[in-house]
Amino acid sequence: MPRGRVLVTGVEYTGGLAALRALRAGGFEPWAGVTRADSLGGRSRSAAGRVALPDPAQLPADWVAAVARAAEQLNLDVVLAGTDVELQTLSDNAGAFTTGVRIGAPPPAIVSLGLDKERVTALAVEAGISVPETMPVSAARLEEKPHGIRFPAVVKPLKSQLELAGEVRRFEVQRVGDLSELRAAVSALPGAEALVQPYIEGPLATVNGVAWEGALVASVHKRATRTWPPDCGPVCRAVTVPADAPLDAAMGELVGRIGWSGLFNAQFIEAHGRKYLIDFNPRPYHSLALAVASGANLPGIYTALLLGHPVGSSGYRRGIYFRSLDDVRATRSLIRSGEYGLAAREIVPAGRVVCPVFSLADPKPFLAAARRGAKGRAAQWVSNRRRRTRSAG
Repeated sequence: MPRGRVLVTGVEYTGGLAALRALRAGGFEPWAGVTRADSLGGRSRSAAGRVALPDPAQLPADWVAAVARAAEQLNLDVVLAGTDVELQTLSDNAGAFTTGVRIGAPPPAIVSLGLDKERVTALAVEAGISVPETMPVSAARLEEKPHGIRFPAVVKPLKSQLELAGEVRRFEVQRVGDLSELRAAVSALPGAEALVQPYIEGPLATVNGVAWEGALVASVHKRATRTWPPDCGPVCRAVTVPADAPLDAAMGELVGRIGWSGLFNAQFIEAHGRKYLIDFNPRPYHSLALAVASGANLPGIYTALLLGHPVGSSGYRRGIYFRSLDDVRATRSLIRSGEYGLAAREIVPAGRVVCPVFSLADPKPFLAAARRGAKGRAAQWVSNRRRRTRSAG
């Protein structure tokens, strides 16, 4: 008898796929809410079934109606959101669901706060966490040379997902080397507004976990050994490390100030003997599979809390490695640049390795990802070819 029937959305991405697999391993019955044919989670054998959903960014009311209908027809116990937009939409429309369904999203004001990078940065400072000097900027303000911005710098969107030209898109952090690059990066963002921080050299570390009503319930610490792209890119190789107790305490203070309930991923840069918070993602995240493989089933813990089930000790194993497909590209780039020693370092990790997509027990998501990648490369080739043709003409 499963511990509960759960619909997971956002399974187009690795975080949603990891949540599906984790819930199945934790004794739940997960269902995949899919919005596109090449969904990773939609191909996973961990899913008990699939629910077709419209795009929540384009048709939020229709998405809510479809999820609520699935909750009633499937007699769901829990709905978990996998993306920022789904998290906010689910929270804003919690009243659309019957009282028997637990919604995996805090109240709207708390979700809005957790997704607001500028406000979270301010709360982190109050919690005693180091953060890079942060400056809100706009394209209009940058028409004249601004004071206090040092290059290279990092340009961050106000939120990870924003609406541009009627379409909600995900915007990544960018590294810029001078004022002209800064102006171009800010102007390309919705509202031509952003946050600017100095670019800090150093390894990436993360604290990943589950909070419940503002209290830290479980955490897993990892250290990245490679990212792709190298500047401001996501983790492509990492390993679980012993918990930093003072940092854990500070993270407990931060999630308390936010009032957070749910999964989270907090990213830090280690430099000058300190760890600087550079991002906070309150949702399933890219390397979630590593936490689960290390013994901390974060999606299972959160779902159990939503259902009122007891949650025991949630320790994790150190020395478990994470490697995404992008690490192959990172290694190839190092070889091309002649950094053979760095490319060979830890090429065969000493411990267990987990991939966010590939799994011998669940191979179809990897095939879907390979097809998606092939289509993307083909489209890029055609685009480049057309560009060269126009230039020659």
